Amino acid sequence: MINQKNLAAGITYTVFGAAVSLASSQLPIGTAADMRAGYFPLMIGIALIAVGLLLALSALRSSPVRIDMTLQTLRPMLFACAGVVTFGLLIGPGGIILAVPAMFVFLDLTLGRFSPLRWLVMSTLMVTAAWLIFRVGLQLRVDLLPAILTTGN
Repeated sequence: MINQKNLAAGITYTVFGAAVSLASSQLPIGTAADMRAGYFPLMIGIALIAVGLLLALSALRSSPVRIDMTLQTLRPMLFACAGVVTFGLLIGPGGIILAVPAMFVFLDLTLGRFSPLRWLVMSTLMVTAAWLIFRVGLQLRVDLLPAILTTGN
């Protein structure tokens, strides 16, 4: 029997992963040692495709489950996807300092209610961690500040 819930989730992950991968191909990708704006979305897209295919294949061996697809049940997934897309769009022109907090607005909304304190703490911790990992630890070219502030225009 086919588990329709897992099949639907697998198809959703696969389609979204393909869309993210396709959209990231419009950005400069770079390499693992020299990541550009499209590298992270491409890797996330590939991972989503892999998870989606595994989930869809596992659905073919499971027992059926009734799907309750309402906006309320899809809300966390939609906000999480919006957060990842926002990060991908802002990391190039906005740097870490804008992309991460913008992403966390959406990720905080997946919990049901926006909390300014939680957003501030998580954004601060993740901006600091990203800067330490990518700039200090790996010495990769990832801008902390928006491009307009670093180019002198």
